[in-house]
Amino acid sequence: MRGDLKAAFRREKSGTGRDSLLHGDRLLTQISLKSSLSYIFDKEVSLMLGADAVASLREKLNEFGEAGAVPPPLAQRLIEASAWWLHHPQSPTRAPGFSERVVRGPHGWEVEFGGNYFLVERAILLSKRSISDALERAVVSSSTIDGTRLRKRLNACVRESVAKSNHEEYDYYRGGAPPEMRQPRYIKEPLPDSGTIQDSETASNDRVSNRRVIQLFRPVAFSEDAGFMTFGTQAIKIGDFVDEIWRQANLDSFCL
Repeated sequence: MRGDLKAAFRREKSGTGRDSLLHGDRLLTQISLKSSLSYIFDKEVSLMLGADAVASLREKLNEFGEAGAVPPPLAQRLIEASAWWLHHPQSPTRAPGFSERVVRGPHGWEVEFGGNYFLVERAILLSKRSISDALERAVVSSSTIDGTRLRKRLNACVRESVAKSNHEEYDYYRGGAPPEMRQPRYIKEPLPDSGTIQDSETASNDRVSNRRVIQLFRPVAFSEDAGFMTFGTQAIKIGDFVDEIWRQANLDSFCL
């Protein structure tokens, strides 16, 4: 026993034991650092949308159709999911039967609510464009779609899809919005494929000099209001409409 203590004392005095401990600590630190970096790298990779995911979402968006060619069942399903009677004797209640009132109007599929029209086709196509824009931003930044930001944009798309009795469109319909949410928040976003303006051109060896590029922007509305968009005693519940768009595009698979 005494011999073991003396040997340990000699190692400590010579620094051998202390060096071994320090070396061990350094190894543990290096291993921990490598593990942390590996975790961060794996996390970043997992937050990127792969080519298959991007193709899958684009395919889903194609199913939303184009202007004049939005599938009627999609328009009907969205109305079925989001229409409400507000002054029902037994409190506000869903009104899926309004899906049978979807007709084609000057702006595509629409539903009449009193003296206004909810332009369901316009809401679908605005949502499609907004999702597509969000997807492109995610691809450029090598990340996934910001779901919170996208939902706020889709909320605003619903309120941008209402027309008056003469079919003149509202810029932003405020019916039923709480006072603090009646005004959306606008953010300037770059227009895709903004034009290139050339001050003067000098062609030389297939090169063009003195080129000035101007990036154009457009104001885009965002809203946290997911409540009732009202038309007298009837309403479209914005959150329900957005939830159904979300399901149709399977956005939970692509968003943070």
